[in-house]
Amino acid sequence: MCYILAMDDFKTAYHNALCKDVPSFIEEYAALPLLQRLEGIGLLCGTDWTPIFSNKFYYSRLDHSIGTALITWNFTHDKIQTIASLLHDVSTPAFSHVSDFKNGDALTQSSTEDLNSKMIDEDAALQALLKRDGIKTEQVNNYHLYPVCDNIIPTLSADR
Repeated sequence: MCYILAMDDFKTAYHNALCKDVPSFIEEYAALPLLQRLEGIGLLCGTDWTPIFSNKFYYSRLDHSIGTALITWNFTHDKIQTIASLLHDVSTPAFSHVSDFKNGDALTQSSTEDLNSKMIDEDAALQALLKRDGIKTEQVNNYHLYPVCDNIIPTLSADR
């Protein structure tokens, strides 16, 4: 139990370092089932589940997505770009980008993102929040539209 509390404290400290003034809408959107499913998907492509690696902590795709949104908010204070960043990995499969290697797409890692738009379009709870906030689906279903969210390395990129 202490380990879990320590990790929660670490994640909170890390997220606070990324952005000091966290807007409440990030937490509200992150609570959606569409994003909560990412809590069970590790950022480290399945290495969390094998004794071959000695990962010191578990960092989920949800943690990563929140971190990406916080970086975007910190640099832009733009709600639409921030939500696009938060949603960028909703279609991530169980072992993250391992599927990209299998699909021959390891460098751009876009093959696992193909379902993002469909999942965002079809999620009723997300669509209700977007409608309430006056945001169109096409403004948030492709984070590649926003340079701070997804730039090619070594340029600043919230995702990398």
